[in-house]
Amino acid sequence: MAAGFDPDRFWQLTPRLYQIHMRGAHKRLDREAKEMAWVAWLTAVLTRAQKIPRLNQLIPAEKKAASKATTWQAQLSAWQAYAERKKR
Repeated sequence: MAAGFDPDRFWQLTPRLYQIHMRGAHKRLDREAKEMAWVAWLTAVLTRAQKIPRLNQLIPAEKKAASKATTWQAQLSAWQAYAERKKR
């Protein structure tokens, strides 16, 4: 219950699934604690700042995709070419 799961669902889980759920809950709680610490630190820093930075300087920009997704046919032909090179 403290991990945020439905108590009825607990009895349907295998020990392995229970372990996976608990590891996920642990990672979530760890991430939330780090986020809260970052907010506290940032608040303390900004209260001492001579000049308040713009919001877009504090929030990282979303990263664009490195490359376009390739079709499965292109991936297959690349693997076939690789396999042919390995045969030689």
